[in-house]
Amino acid sequence: MFKLALNTLKQQHNFKPYYNFCQAVQETNKNTEQAQQKPARKRRETPDFMKVSKNAQKRLEELISRKNDDQIVGVKIGVRERGCSGLTYTMNYIKETDKKAKFDEEVTTNGIKVILDSKALIALVGTEMDYVEDDLRAEFVFNNPNSKGSCGCGESFFI
Repeated sequence: MFKLALNTLKQQHNFKPYYNFCQAVQETNKNTEQAQQKPARKRRETPDFMKVSKNAQKRLEELISRKNDDQIVGVKIGVRERGCSGLTYTMNYIKETDKKAKFDEEVTTNGIKVILDSKALIALVGTEMDYVEDDLRAEFVFNNPNSKGSCGCGESFFI
C-alpha cells in the first residue's frame, strides 16, 4: 500500500521519494487547514438607538428651515428631571460648530442629525420620535418602550 502511494507520488511530482512524501503531506495539511477554516462572521448592524418617523423628520426640516441659520444641522435630544413623574424630554438645535460629547449617539435621517445626549441613552434606547397634529394639539411624541408610566398631563414620564 505504502509502495503504491510512493509510486504515485513519484509519478506526480518527479522528485526524490522522501521529499515528495514530505511535500505531499505539507500540501495535504494546508488544504485541510483551509477547508477547516470557518468563514468570517458578518458583523451585525447595530440598530439605531432612536427611530425618527417621517412626520417627525418633515417637521424637523420645517423648523430648521424656518430658523434661517445655515449652521443648524439638527437637534439634540435628552431628558432632565422635571414635572410630576420625574423626567421630561429636551430638544435643542445643534450647529455644525457644536462638538458632539464623547458618548453621545448620532442618528441621521435624510441629512438631519439627531444627537442623543449620553446621559439620556438608557432612557431613550428603542424610542421612536413622531410628530402628531390634530384638532387639539401639534407636538412631538416619544413612543418610549422604557417608560413605565407618565403623569396625567403627559408632560413627564418615569422609568
